[in-house]
Amino acid sequence: MISDARRVQARGRLLPLFALLAAGAAALPAQTPPFVATPLTEMGQSETYLGFSGGLYPNGSNVMPDAHAAAGRTRALAIQPLDTDGHPSASGRIVLLSIGMSHTTQEFCSQNGLQPCNPWTFIGQALVDGDVDHTALALVNGARSGQTAIKWSVPSADNFDRVRDFDLAAQGLTEAQVQAVWLKEADAHPTSSLPNADADAYTLETLLGDVIRSAKTRYPNLQCVFVTSRSYAGYAISDLNPEPYAYESGFAVKWIVQAQIDQMANGGVIVDPRAGDLNYDAGAPWIGWGPYLWADGTIPRGSDGLIWVPEDFEPSDLTHPSTLGETKVGNMLLAFFENDPRTRPWFLALSDVAIAPASGLAGGAGVSVTGEGFQDGAVLTIGGVGALGVSVSPELITGTTPALQAGSLNDVAVANPDGTTGSLTGARGFFADFGDVPQAHPFHAFVESLFRAGVTAGCGGDLFCVDADVTRAEMAVFLLKSRFGPFHAPPPATGTVFGDVHPGDFAADWIEELAALGVTGGCGDGDYCPLDPVTRAQMAVFLLKTLLGSAYVPPDPIGVFADVAVGDFAAAFIEDLYRRGITGGCATDPLLYCPDNPNLRGEMAVFLTKTFELP
Repeated sequence: MISDARRVQARGRLLPLFALLAAGAAALPAQTPPFVATPLTEMGQSETYLGFSGGLYPNGSNVMPDAHAAAGRTRALAIQPLDTDGHPSASGRIVLLSIGMSHTTQEFCSQNGLQPCNPWTFIGQALVDGDVDHTALALVNGARSGQTAIKWSVPSADNFDRVRDFDLAAQGLTEAQVQAVWLKEADAHPTSSLPNADADAYTLETLLGDVIRSAKTRYPNLQCVFVTSRSYAGYAISDLNPEPYAYESGFAVKWIVQAQIDQMANGGVIVDPRAGDLNYDAGAPWIGWGPYLWADGTIPRGSDGLIWVPEDFEPSDLTHPSTLGETKVGNMLLAFFENDPRTRPWFLALSDVAIAPASGLAGGAGVSVTGEGFQDGAVLTIGGVGALGVSVSPELITGTTPALQAGSLNDVAVANPDGTTGSLTGARGFFADFGDVPQAHPFHAFVESLFRAGVTAGCGGDLFCVDADVTRAEMAVFLLKSRFGPFHAPPPATGTVFGDVHPGDFAADWIEELAALGVTGGCGDGDYCPLDPVTRAQMAVFLLKTLLGSAYVPPDPIGVFADVAVGDFAAAFIEDLYRRGITGGCATDPLLYCPDNPNLRGEMAVFLTKTFELP
């Protein structure tokens, strides 16, 4: 696990799921994906799909060729605040615009495409992220439901007029200020798949080239276009864009990017006639991949563990993303734009900062804040209170945190005398340790992760109660918040599910939703036993069923632990946790799991953080 300091500086937030479960999605039955393939990013140089090479870039590689990377970096550095006429201006704006169809608008902003954007989407998350530039950068959602690639393929398309007259104008912006585009498109109701000569992937490649050229015509200062293909569609029950077409859209994006790479390496002469002219020295924008979203259903993607489950999609068609799916893509988009060398120079705040250590004693801890452009007289505040003993140099500020509330997150802010600022806010702030979980505690990092993810605020009185048993009622809350995020609100309890769980009881709503998801059937005789402690054996079942669905069946056990026989309760789930690296047991010589021991809150922090990959 990475250190606390690195976790704050790194911007990976690949799979934290801050979302509400779409109504009705909890009742979806598990389905066997009808289509199996290898993600492009996992194919390497030797594997092919129907004879087509994988990798995001040429020769089966996921690494951008040096010349193309340098060209993208040059264009990224050319992005600057522009006034409404497109002239450089210190008070101007940089517009990042989305172009696309229903998936695009749902993941970028909202289902209807209008402001305010949902808080779990890309824009919703970016607007409250202290690392993002909220001064010059303007995030504009141009995508709308039903607006597939062909409806953006000419400069005179109605969509471009709508974006100009409504989406841009609503924020006082113009087409001259659009300098970067996120493009995610599809060809609706495809009928021909690879390797057919008229395959939809070829059609989509041509349309993507047309859309990109049209965008450059409408947006003369457009520098970079980041293209994303479809996510998994193996559960789809409509013909809108099922598999294999969603998967094969990845080849269309791969080919449009490669077409530009090959053309520029060929002296600007077109190499791929399907893609058309994409010479970035003669009018086209630079083109690169955005985040690659496809993973093969519940099979974890090797590079990052990405999976897609039925609950990630709307139950009406199992094609459009649910709130959970929108959140997943929103997270990946934000991580991409905060990390890619072609986006960081204009997407992040000018005074981007990091703090180390990221947590420490509530009563005062020495910290170092790094960044760029710190000025003499800069003020460092933590939790809104000035730090003590501050020393400032252009790239480093040192000091001691003020007295803070134990078990709290505190915004870190730097203010220069000229008014420029940098900050770490919300979950990225400084964590003041719980009184019973000091830095040296073996569970400290996991407790901190759980707190930053909004799963728990402790047990009260500045404590986490690290050695206390976890009750079955508490467990229901912890599981669902870890799975669906801190904003999740289950339906009100009815009091008809378990005889000992009534409306108004602690965690009653959460308990009944856990039952509706098929994760639990109670403790017997129609009861749930909410005050009973959760055993380590029970926790193994709860964790994996909450993560992978009620129908998940782990591999047969083989007798990994000396105290868990292959026929014991939950043996298969316990060994699956071990194989996944979620548990190492409770003792090593011999290897034991202690299945009947109560699960303690500190152990729970480890289980939840590892199972749900909390940041």
